[in-house]
Amino acid sequence: MTEHNEGAGTARALHLKAMARAATRAAAAVAGLACATAASAQGATPEPMQAQALPTVQVTGTQYDPDDVRPEGVTTATKTYMAPKDIPQTVDTLEVNKYKSYGINDLATMLDGVPGVNTTYDMRGEGVYIRGFQADAG
Repeated sequence: MTEHNEGAGTARALHLKAMARAATRAAAAVAGLACATAASAQGATPEPMQAQALPTVQVTGTQYDPDDVRPEGVTTATKTYMAPKDIPQTVDTLEVNKYKSYGINDLATMLDGVPGVNTTYDMRGEGVYIRGFQADAG
């Protein structure tokens, strides 16, 4: 019985070795197949896509802003009516209605912050100076 057990053990060991070799061969075959598939995928060149013509789109709009408080035109020193962007000098305009809506009725307060304009007030009255010259002298 001992020889029979030894023979069975040897057959079993041989069977396990054969199974291990078969598994190794199968793994090698799968790895080779994966490499071959990857290589064939790299070698394939995709077909170029055709350019597709899109329809023409026309965009229109206006520059009018209903909330814009700037005037469309002003009368210049030469008595011509021009758009503020076309006047070759700096022009600051005040919209009195905007100030009145905030409750400001004093000209000196309205002129605060306007570049080049200074206002004075004393017991004799108010004075307005534009770039150093008295504006209200008559």
